[in-house]
Amino acid sequence: MRYLTTQEVARYCQVSSVTVGKWIDAGHLRGHRTPGGHRRVARADLVTFMRERGMPIPPELHEPAPAFTILVADADPEFRTDVARRLAERWPGARIVEAGHVVDALVRAGQLRPTLLLLDLGLAQLDAVQVCRRLAAIPGLEQTCVVALTRTPPDEARAPSGAAAAVARGAGAEAIAEAAARALQVTSAAGR
Repeated sequence: MRYLTTQEVARYCQVSSVTVGKWIDAGHLRGHRTPGGHRRVARADLVTFMRERGMPIPPELHEPAPAFTILVADADPEFRTDVARRLAERWPGARIVEAGHVVDALVRAGQLRPTLLLLDLGLAQLDAVQVCRRLAAIPGLEQTCVVALTRTPPDEARAPSGAAAAVARGAGAEAIAEAAARALQVTSAAGR
């Protein structure tokens, strides 16, 4: 993460660096001091500050959009985080979002329009086919690649209707990331 100097913040806000220092000291703008005593502001904090005050935000302050979004839906937070970490290693530019409940997963999928959804079939009070149908019924999710995470032994994992692939949760995070990569290649080639 790159931090901005008070002079850079002042240029964006069209004020003096003294004013920026006062904003930081008063707690209006989040910032910190370096060991040398200089104030620094995170880009995201400046954007929040400007947005809250109705100030125009220059295009160069906008974060680049992620290459694509991956939604990992699994009830086990440790497992979910491990899988998310492996996916981040494989696709460093991707935005990775986690959900711990099927309703949360459906809502987030509708909001984020993920390119890839890894869905723990044990999450659902509904059956797997119903979940895939509900996902497909959400406008904008026609192109989402769904990979089902099953609770069966690895050699018995089968993709339900509507899922591009299935992989057993017990196969581990690396195998899940591999299966996700293969499913994305297949769905991309099919024009889905």
